[in-house]
Amino acid sequence: MGLGYSDFMKKKAKDDYIAGKISLSKAAKIANLTVWEMQSLASFKVSAQAYSQFLP
Repeated sequence: MGLGYSDFMKKKAKDDYIAGKISLSKAAKIANLTVWEMQSLASFKVSAQAYSQFLP
């Protein structure tokens, strides 16, 4: 089953923010989150990506 609209928009906003395409505040607005919630969501993803670089 696919993502719902809300989840899709959160993922898209997070991915665009991490890629540097949009600002944190713009990503939060697109995802319908506060800036703090968006920062938390994005930092978890970035941390997971950084950690995975060190795995064999």
